[in-house]
Amino acid sequence: MKSSEKAVCGVLTVLLGVLFIALQGDVVSVAMTLLGAALIVWGVLDLFERRFEPSLIKIVAGAVIVLFGWLIVGAVLYILAAALLVLGAYFLYVRLKNRSCCASLPDLLLYCAPPVVCMLAAFILFFNQGCAAAWVFIVSGVFIVTEGGLLLWEAFRKN
Repeated sequence: MKSSEKAVCGVLTVLLGVLFIALQGDVVSVAMTLLGAALIVWGVLDLFERRFEPSLIKIVAGAVIVLFGWLIVGAVLYILAAALLVLGAYFLYVRLKNRSCCASLPDLLLYCAPPVVCMLAAFILFFNQGCAAAWVFIVSGVFIVTEGGLLLWEAFRKN
């Protein structure tokens, strides 16, 4: 990945982490609203290109998500937990694959801690959504901000 791409990804990752920390459980509702609005805009753009059937499907789906997205927040939390699990497993794989940068065992453990905690948060979110949702979002937000900071550091370190 180019350093400019890492910088953009890093900034977006930090912003996402801040949203997770600030909004906690409400971040899912905000994401659902943004997704619905994006589908509506995408459908309107398809109308300008005279693609009527896909545009109608996108507009209706977007409207349904905006109007009734709060009804499916529980399902979205399961999807978010699955995404956290996959993301944590991927980052752990990448970090273990590139462990040459860690000279000692404590360095390796610190290097691998964020993905492991991300996967633990995913498991807790799978099995205890009621009580755990707020702190899972805060902890995940902290680690997402950390990942974004590491991406920014890598982007500017090589220049």
